[in-house]
Amino acid sequence: MSDTPLRPHPLGEGDFAPWFTAQPSMADPIGRSAAAGAIIVLFFLGSAGNPRIAAALATMLSRSALFDDQHASFFGLTVDREDAVTGRIAQRVPGTRYCLD
Repeated sequence: MSDTPLRPHPLGEGDFAPWFTAQPSMADPIGRSAAAGAIIVLFFLGSAGNPRIAAALATMLSRSALFDDQHASFFGLTVDREDAVTGRIAQRVPGTRYCLD
């Protein structure tokens, strides 16, 4: 995490994501450069304990074959450490990774 103040800059469909590095809960650090050229779904989920978020994640997982790290990757950012501890989220490599913010 950085001490630099965040400036909101909404990304539109097809916009390039800014460079970033994150520490997934169960893997080595990853960055956008690791998936350069692929479609990236970056989901700021808050907590998978929220029923609406859990439903959105279930929908994504029902289409997990789309996320193969060759053409598309899914990155979920959670602020809830309990998401990983309770199994609400889990790394599914290739294609699906979660990071704790």
